[in-house]
Amino acid sequence: PAFPVWMVGLTAIDYIPLTDGRGREFLKEAILSWGLSSGREANYFARDRCASFMARHEKEGEKAFLHLEKLTDDMLKLSDIRVSLMVDLPPERRAEPAEVSPIQHYFTGGVPIDGFGRTGLPGLYACGEVTAGVDGASRMGGNALTNIVVFGMIAGKAAAEEGPGTAGEPERTEGPLFRGKASPGEAAKKLRAVVQEGLGPCRSGEGIRRCLESLNEWKAENRSFRADSPMELLHALEMKGMVLAAEAVARAALLREESRGVHFREDFPVEREEERSSILVRLKNEGLAASRQD
Repeated sequence: PAFPVWMVGLTAIDYIPLTDGRGREFLKEAILSWGLSSGREANYFARDRCASFMARHEKEGEKAFLHLEKLTDDMLKLSDIRVSLMVDLPPERRAEPAEVSPIQHYFTGGVPIDGFGRTGLPGLYACGEVTAGVDGASRMGGNALTNIVVFGMIAGKAAAEEGPGTAGEPERTEGPLFRGKASPGEAAKKLRAVVQEGLGPCRSGEGIRRCLESLNEWKAENRSFRADSPMELLHALEMKGMVLAAEAVARAALLREESRGVHFREDFPVEREEERSSILVRLKNEGLAASRQD
């Protein structure tokens, strides 16, 4: 499957049409039926709902086209449309409609912290979008800066007051090999395709299990990497974290047999009260295990 080249915000559909193959503005119709007034409002309050709605539309064999040919030079002077498109579009890129596809709206998981930003590792603090629990099941658009500033200040003060020397000796681990055959760029491309297929906005138990199998195959094929430049070295170093994050999401998503917030499963399409809990993923026996936390 394809994966995103650039992201487009929902506010764009207030200026130019997003249609299916028959020319119907299907997403705008849905947004209005939910009681929202515009793509801008949906961008703040319904990104997750729009993503899963478009993903189901795509699974039914439909396509979505953003009509860039209707963009005018005057529109491109507006801050709303420039922020929504997130990329400069010269005239040749606006000659015809662009096919678009949804991505997973947000990653609401992350490192567990207490009220002062402390993690489970002494001396390690976290704040912002790497943490879990602050946003609940989804995130309203526009609150990332607030999250970073508020919890960054709290974590920074706690770290300053508690001072250095609490972390102990860092754990020594053997680094990855960089004289292997696997290209980190190609490995990342394959990994993104696996995750887009199994952990996108519209999930299922069958799809998540296939994703876990594919991740195991990916790990077997990419045990060591070749790095011929500083950028390739950076990408190689990122691989371990990327595949661990993908597997953690997959194991948590498989355990959560409901739809809630950014997590939508077509085999369990509604919220279930008995599923209302946090899911903790830990390293266990050289693998990952997911469990519920009351």
